[in-house]
Order: sequence, then structure tokens, then C-alpha cells
Amino acid sequence: MAEEQQPLRGADYGMAAFLVAALVGGNFLDFVTSWRIGLVSLVITAAGIWLLLKVLRRPLPISKKALYALGIAMLTMALRIGAFTLLRKYLQ
Repeated sequence: MAEEQQPLRGADYGMAAFLVAALVGGNFLDFVTSWRIGLVSLVITAAGIWLLLKVLRRPLPISKKALYALGIAMLTMALRIGAFTLLRKYLQ
């Protein structure tokens, strides 16, 4: 069954704003390095932000939302760093 999504308010909105800003900032730095690396980083970041917003809109306790949100942000950053390392090694 589809769960009803709630609008972002209060702590959910604050978490979303902070984590999205951190993810997009890292993506910008990847574009500065190389446009190819930036495009791959953009795809990974977009998927991470989509999943992050989907989780934060679910009706869960705030402690679970925070744990899931931080986990998603860490996984997104880890995937982006791995892709950055591989692409930088093989594109140069």
C-alpha cells in the first residue's frame, strides 16, 4: 500500500534543507573538477535527494527520520566519492 506523504515542516524541513545544501555543494565542486565527473555526480546526487525527500515525508518518528536521512546522505556521498575517484583515475 502507498503511504501518505506529509509536507515538510519544522525539523523535517531543517534536515532536508541542510542535507540537500551539503549534497548540492559537493556536486558543484565535482563540476569544477570535470564536466564528466560532474554529470555522474549529478545523477548520484539527484537519486540521493529524491530518496531523502521521500523518506522525510513518511509518517515516522523524528528519530527514525533523522537516522534514515543521515544514512542516505552518507551513502550518497560515499557513492559520489567512489565515482569521483574511479573517473578521475581513468579519465586522466
